[in-house]
Amino acid sequence: MSNLSFLDFRGRGGIVPSHKRKPHCSTISISMFLGIKLETWLTIIAIAVTMIASFIAIATSTCKNDQRWKLNQWGWLLTALTFVGGATAVTLAIRNEENVAPVPKVDAEASPATIMQPGRTDSSSGAFYLEIAASGRDSSPKAIQEGTFSPGHAFMIITVPTNHGPKEEAFGFYPRTENPLLVFVGTPGLLKSEFRQEPDISLIRMSKVSESIKRSITAEDRRNIYSLTDAWNSREYKFLTTNCIDFVDRTARAVHWRVPPRSPLQQPGEYVSKLKEMNDAPPDEYSLRVYNVDDRVTVYVNGTLIRTVNYMQDTGQFKLSLHSGDNSLELHLLNLVPNSAVSYGYQIRKNGSLITADSCTGCYNHKLFPVIEVWKKDFTLHVEGAQQ
Repeated sequence: MSNLSFLDFRGRGGIVPSHKRKPHCSTISISMFLGIKLETWLTIIAIAVTMIASFIAIATSTCKNDQRWKLNQWGWLLTALTFVGGATAVTLAIRNEENVAPVPKVDAEASPATIMQPGRTDSSSGAFYLEIAASGRDSSPKAIQEGTFSPGHAFMIITVPTNHGPKEEAFGFYPRTENPLLVFVGTPGLLKSEFRQEPDISLIRMSKVSESIKRSITAEDRRNIYSLTDAWNSREYKFLTTNCIDFVDRTARAVHWRVPPRSPLQQPGEYVSKLKEMNDAPPDEYSLRVYNVDDRVTVYVNGTLIRTVNYMQDTGQFKLSLHSGDNSLELHLLNLVPNSAVSYGYQIRKNGSLITADSCTGCYNHKLFPVIEVWKKDFTLHVEGAQQ
């Protein structure tokens, strides 16, 4: 699928008239508590019928000679009907929300200029950016009256370069139902675009972002994020353990940002604030020194030759150009003179601290080697932290 027709790109500004605002499944609206939703009424009725049926079943039971209480035929019938009614109510509650269209799968290889639609622009251009944001809790009387009461929300925005300037794609993780009982115990979840056509609270949320962090990402990072969104489009939503914060947490991990610990009672703004604090520091930096070489050491990073160090040269400590995540470093020691000994030395540092080193002169008891690659050493260098 090469287009994102489901997206409606909008700015953070704009005011939606209060009479046009509609409740939205990112919020716990007042209708959830009053049971205005059909599935909520059905659930409440099912629970009430269960209690009444249980009382009637016990009241109409008979005591046999063995002194054990047994339900009579009416009690069994009422109990069976109650359980069937309760199961039906829950099923209706879930199915009622399943007609909400999830975000379609995205072709991450498609050209940004062809997949994007007009929308909110950004001051930067020519690069991919990831922004993770949180809107604050809104439990004011006005929000309750307008049906926009929210415990807070976390979501992510990807900025994509196009022929017409940078555009944005924004996603958040939601439950399919507004039934509070199902939201807490577990219900099917889905991803929704934060820039939607209908005049609901999405624009209000954008104007109430309390915390955010925005950093550049690579095209590979963007592909990783879309693979993640495809997986989360069918995840179960649980209010305390698999919610909108967990989605942005996995997004940050997918691009190798440093992430704070998660906790069930954590607020969206609290999480994003800590995420920003941890990634304000530069990404991990690695450096290498090669010295005491006899005859030659070649250095490869991610399969590319970056340095050739010849006889008795000393490179000094130099920075390695790495990407986020895992990088491969290879050192090759070569003997170029027949029947001669070899020597080498190297040091690898991470953020200025020495993490590994080795050196020797006349190695292996001055063993004489032919013209040969004496050894190859492989290292994996993991980089965490958002690109600045």
